[in-house]
Amino acid sequence: MTPDIQDDDAVPEYREPSEEQGKQQIVRTGKLILYNRPANPVLDETIVSVQRYNCFGNHLFPSRNAEMQLGVGVTSVDEGDGKTVVAANLATFFALDTQEDTVIIDLNFKNPRLHEVFGINPVPGILDSLGNDTITLSRSAIKGLWVLPLGKQKGTMSFDKVLELREVISTLKRQFRFIVIDLPSAVDQSFPSMISSYVEGYVVVVSAGKTKKTEIKNIVSILNENKIMGFVMNRVSQGMVKV
Repeated sequence: MTPDIQDDDAVPEYREPSEEQGKQQIVRTGKLILYNRPANPVLDETIVSVQRYNCFGNHLFPSRNAEMQLGVGVTSVDEGDGKTVVAANLATFFALDTQEDTVIIDLNFKNPRLHEVFGINPVPGILDSLGNDTITLSRSAIKGLWVLPLGKQKGTMSFDKVLELREVISTLKRQFRFIVIDLPSAVDQSFPSMISSYVEGYVVVVSAGKTKKTEIKNIVSILNENKIMGFVMNRVSQGMVKV
């Protein structure tokens, strides 16, 4: 299911119309994916490191099933708990461990940082793809890892934009086995709960010495226990551990 990425353009997906639509009509079912290759994307190694991405392995994702497809949202109990650190290292783990092309998406509306972590331009991003026909992914310094930054803010998330956001994620899921989404805190008003059905589950980041058990229980009720894949404790002396 790894996409065959040979040049800067990809062919948009189409499906044949029904007889009622007319045999001459072509109906678009997905956006065009463009692959941008920056000459020298610079990885922030204070964020992404071997020690950190090796924390995953068999802890949260024991299956190596070739048919497994995952869209994972990374969220937290509170802002500043280290979601971006966990999301970046999780995406790196998928790309390197499976040797499958992987996409990481920035939907952290208040503090988008993935473009800084992976040394790419902040635009165009996922918000720029809303309302047009293209999605632009940028290559990172990690082999097989592509980045979709947040992009330029364009007002509030109207109903039409929500539908477009779903179409972007749906298009990427048809092309990639692994998608990681850096999300706001689950208790933040900007948390895009409308994408819940487009991810297989959530990884919740908790902060050592800060996050309270009552806050964790609240998150479980907000996200639905069945959608939580696991918890990652950040800011411990060893880096990140499963809890």
